[in-house]
Amino acid sequence: MNDSKVRATDLNLLVTLAAILETQNVSRAAEDLGLSQPAVSHALNRLRETFDDALLVRSGHAMVPTPQAEELRPQVREVLATIEKLLVADEDFVPEETRRTFVIATNGFSAQLLIPSLVRELHARAPMANLRIVPTGHRDLRELLIDGQVDVCLISGRMDHLPESLMMRAIFDDPFVSTVGETHAFGEKVSLDDFANAPHILVSPRGDHLGVLDSMLAQRGLRRRVALVLPDFMTVPAVLRETDYVITTPVSIARLFGDQQGLKQFTPPDGLGMDAGALIALWHERVQNDPINRWFRRLVFEVGEQMSLG
Repeated sequence: MNDSKVRATDLNLLVTLAAILETQNVSRAAEDLGLSQPAVSHALNRLRETFDDALLVRSGHAMVPTPQAEELRPQVREVLATIEKLLVADEDFVPEETRRTFVIATNGFSAQLLIPSLVRELHARAPMANLRIVPTGHRDLRELLIDGQVDVCLISGRMDHLPESLMMRAIFDDPFVSTVGETHAFGEKVSLDDFANAPHILVSPRGDHLGVLDSMLAQRGLRRRVALVLPDFMTVPAVLRETDYVITTPVSIARLFGDQQGLKQFTPPDGLGMDAGALIALWHERVQNDPINRWFRRLVFEVGEQMSLG
């Protein structure tokens, strides 16, 4: 395929060509297209240059197609039909009939709160659809979304720390909270230095040794001691009850600890910037108006809005 020629050609000309070949009359083609006759005549001249052929020639009082135009006629119809199918297929999207697999990529555990309700609602409205949850890993979020393999990213964090080039919306507020064992010396108010010097737990499925809290501390010239790195939160409550360790997570994660007996929570020190957080949905601008993606986003938003962190 000659990509340079395709890029240099206004594909709207094919619509004009189809009308001209159908009517074999510039005036009638203009009327059918809702354009002026000079505009269609100009388009015909451009088409003649593109195909290096007269396309229509005068024969008495009529205009007749050239042999090449006759050959083009069914091809142009087929191309336009294909384009129309591509453009209107999503408009015919019927949730009850789709077998599509929707894919969510997430960077953490907050999205887990959505999953049970999201699965329930997806099954109720699109019973043959599937859902796949994948990690973002270390991949660039824009690259993750641009190829269409992921429909929506769900990210725990702050919107001002995310790429402005992506579409985004906060699903629910999810500020950070610190959790320790109930006998821990920390009370409701903790100084920034004491907080940084405490032994911390970091939960990272990828085994990272740095998290968002480390970035916030580094901006203030501080560094914490990550005393324990875990792949998940299953053992966190037990560790907190047996040690003087501290973990800082979104409120939604703290709720995943289940039984809060033997634990206490406090707000991270003032000035750390951890008082603002949210579960955020991101998607690529190319699917902003895509009916299928828009339907799925609305479903995610609706489920999120039903959640209350109290």
